[in-house]
Order: sequence, then C-alpha cells, then structure tokens
Amino acid sequence: MTDAFTLDTDIALIGCGRLGSALVEGWLATPGFKASRLFIIEQYETPATEQAKSAGATINPSADQLKNVGILLLAIKPAVWREALEPVATVIPKDAVVASVMAGVRLDDIQKAVDGRPVARLMPTTAVAQRQGVAGLYASESKAQTMATALFEGMADVVPLEAEDLLDPAT
Repeated sequence: MTDAFTLDTDIALIGCGRLGSALVEGWLATPGFKASRLFIIEQYETPATEQAKSAGATINPSADQLKNVGILLLAIKPAVWREALEPVATVIPKDAVVASVMAGVRLDDIQKAVDGRPVARLMPTTAVAQRQGVAGLYASESKAQTMATALFEGMADVVPLEAEDLLDPAT
C-alpha cells in the first residue's frame, strides 16, 4: 500500500452501494486523490455520493463528461451489470481500462461486453474505506494490472493473482 494516490486519469465508478461507497470513502481519504476526476454513476443518493459531490466529484455525468475516462470501475450487482454498463461502454475511450469488483462475473464476459478493452477483476475488502484493505487482482494484460493496482494501492494491499480462479479463494 502506498501513502498517496498515484493514478493520473479520470475514473468512472458505476455503483455506489456498500462496496462502491467503501471505495469512495477510501479514495477521499487518500492523499493526492483528486475528487474532481471521479465520476459516479448511481441511481440512488448515498452518504458516499454526497461526500464525493461535496469534495468535487460529478454524480451521474453526461456522456460528454466521460470522454476522457481512463478507467471504468464496475461496482454493481452482478444481476444488473450488463444493463448498467451498456450506455457507458459506448462512450468511454477505446483505450480505457475496465475494472470490476463484482463477484462471479468472469473477465472474459466483461471483456466481450466492452469490445475487448483491457479488464481487471479485483476482490477488495470493505476495509478500503479506512485505507486498510486487501484486494486480490487478476488482469487480462499488463496495462489493466498496472492501472487497477494504481487505483487501489492507496487504500489496499493489492495482491496480484496468477489465475482468475484464485480470486474466490483469495477473498
């Protein structure tokens, strides 16, 4: 875990439920994190979305506001991920990395839904909210692994895994 946030790109977060909120709290508590670079897509108002908005984040951005996103993080219920991703996948840049904290949704399925963009799957603990989490990470390629690590390393010890099937036992 590093003491500061090092990822220098716009971040879009779909979902701000329990885990999404923990992530937002962790980022906001990480030195160097720029809330103005965070775009949260969430249908319900939560304490975390309010806190993020107060810090400068954008809640429910327009498609135009997502044109420079470098990483899209999926923190939604697995049952609705395709429906939630569809409108966003068409507007984020073709070179954006997609990261997922959804349990049980395979990397290959996500990669197909995002037209082959690099994908990383992570299984973090909710202790990320206090910057004391742990996150298992499996990625399809080095760019996804590097960016997902940078996204989480200010609030979790990131543990790279050699196979996707190791994510469940790692949690």
